[in-house]
Order: sequence, then C-alpha cells, then structure tokens
Amino acid sequence: MISGVAPPPVMRFFLEGREFDVEFVDAARFTAEVPIGPEGGKLELVAADAGGRELGKVTIKVSARRQAVPLPRPGLRLEDTPLDPDLDTWRERSGL
Repeated sequence: MISGVAPPPVMRFFLEGREFDVEFVDAARFTAEVPIGPEGGKLELVAADAGGRELGKVTIKVSARRQAVPLPRPGLRLEDTPLDPDLDTWRERSGL
C-alpha cells in the first residue's frame, strides 16, 4: 500500500513500468495497492497525466520479499498468461 500527495494533473502512476490502480482521496491525496514481486531495492515511481505523459518521478526503496510471487514483465498480454494452453511459451515470454 502506498499513499501520498500529487498535484491535480496527475492521474496515473507507474512502478517500474507497470501501471496500477489509484484511488484519489481528494483533489491531491491518493492511495494505492501496488503489486510487488520478490525483488527488493530501489524502484522508480512515475506520476503521469491522463494521456500517460510523465510529470514527475521519485525513487523508492522496497524491502526484498523472498516468498512473493514474481510479477510478469511489463507489457505482457492477457493471452500470454498461464490461461494459454502452452505454459512453456508463456514462461518463455514472461521471462520467468
């Protein structure tokens, strides 16, 4: 869970290239549940306008969570998920 303050033009957030859903509490404050895999370290949080244009970014530090499930790489399509009958192809495309 993350929360913070962002100016009104900010409508979208990305963490390491993955967009996540944000709930705006009021005109400036937001909260969000952000999926994070097992990797830790410094991650880049980008704020963007509704069209996806970057308005600002900050580096955040995340603790490693060895028991977490790895996330697929950004841009992975729904048809490439494990629902695909060819699981080996999915694993190869997802980088897992």
